[in-house]
This record gives sequence, C-alpha cells and structure tokens, in this order.
Amino acid sequence: MGVAVVSIMEFSGDADELQSKMNNIDDVARRKAAEYGGVSSTVVRTDDGVMVINMWSDEQGRHKMADDPEMRQAIQDAGMPPPSAKGYEVLEHRTVSD
Repeated sequence: MGVAVVSIMEFSGDADELQSKMNNIDDVARRKAAEYGGVSSTVVRTDDGVMVINMWSDEQGRHKMADDPEMRQAIQDAGMPPPSAKGYEVLEHRTVSD
C-alpha cells in the first residue's frame, strides 16, 4: 500500500447549484471511490464555489478515479465545471477518538 494522500478540488460558481450537480454524480462517485481506495470526502462552501477534500489510501487511486471514463462522463453529464485539483501527501491523520 502506498502513502495516503489528500486531494483538494475547487469548483467556481454558485455553491448551492454546484452541490446540486454533485448530488447527480454521487452514486457513481461513491462506487468508484470505494473501488480506487477512497477513504473519505468532505465538501465545503468557499467564497467563490465549493471545495472537495478527498482522502485516498494512495496517490494511484486518486489518479485512477480522475481518469475513469465512467466518472468523467458522469461529471460531464452533470454539467460540472472543470475543477482545479491538487494532491498532497498525508504526514499524519487522526480522528477525534485517536
């Protein structure tokens, strides 16, 4: 298993509209994330849209998700704008109970 990573994707636009569009790809996204080593996903409102923070078990899974044809089609069909995306190596991760 590789090093865990966090991906940050930012989408510009109306946050409520973007959230609604994201709900349309939720089934595909959940299934594919589980297949590729997704750990968690958090969506937050920003000053100019939304930010999606995803944790992955490794960098490879993050890229497989981004390159998956079914996922790409779902994003396109939902009318989502292209995201600005970056990945970061996780040095430490704790939950409240840790």
